[in-house]
Amino acid sequence: MRKNIIKGTLCAIFPFLFNVIFFAFGGTHHPASVWISYAWIHVAYLIMIATPLLSGKAKSAMIYNFATGQISTLYFGVELIIGLIFIFIGVNSVKVPIIIQLIPFCLFLLIFLSILLHNEHSADNEKRRMVEIAFIKSAASQTKILMEHTSDPTLKNKIEKIYDLIHSSPSRSNPSAKALETNVMMMLNDLELLLEENKLDDANRLIGKIHYTMEKRNQIVAFSN
Repeated sequence: MRKNIIKGTLCAIFPFLFNVIFFAFGGTHHPASVWISYAWIHVAYLIMIATPLLSGKAKSAMIYNFATGQISTLYFGVELIIGLIFIFIGVNSVKVPIIIQLIPFCLFLLIFLSILLHNEHSADNEKRRMVEIAFIKSAASQTKILMEHTSDPTLKNKIEKIYDLIHSSPSRSNPSAKALETNVMMMLNDLELLLEENKLDDANRLIGKIHYTMEKRNQIVAFSN
């Protein structure tokens, strides 16, 4: 709470000081061009302080957030200079200040939104990557547990080969391989039950199916990537 109060106070310093100076020295009677510039300066400032709220969730978001922060700060600086010029000049026409201030605003939006789009794309890629890695980690972990709790040397050796196969499999997946990955996880669960019930023959056959399914999955992934 205290941190938020401090941040809010810091953010309020500029508009407070700007408005005090603006109304103390200029009063309230101004042409429309001045009020347009006044409003545009405040909008640019709000954009600058609101930029951190648009922070991405990707691991690389720090780079993008730094870039968006720099862009919004630069835009505010440019808008402040242009706005102050029109405030001091006080032209009667509203077209000139609108057009001149619209150009940097559109340039800012073009760059700013492009960076945000790249950030979202990176976040989606990282999320998909985490899901893909999760399958390999989960399958390898479960296989290792089965291997460590199997006393039969023949079965232990076969499960170890499955573990090596899964552990060395490419983590990058493909939608067409998702069904096979789901089957592998289901078969590993079934294998655990068979080992608990000491059904060694059925376990042997299932191990063969798991090995075949993982090889098929890897072929599909290798071909698609």
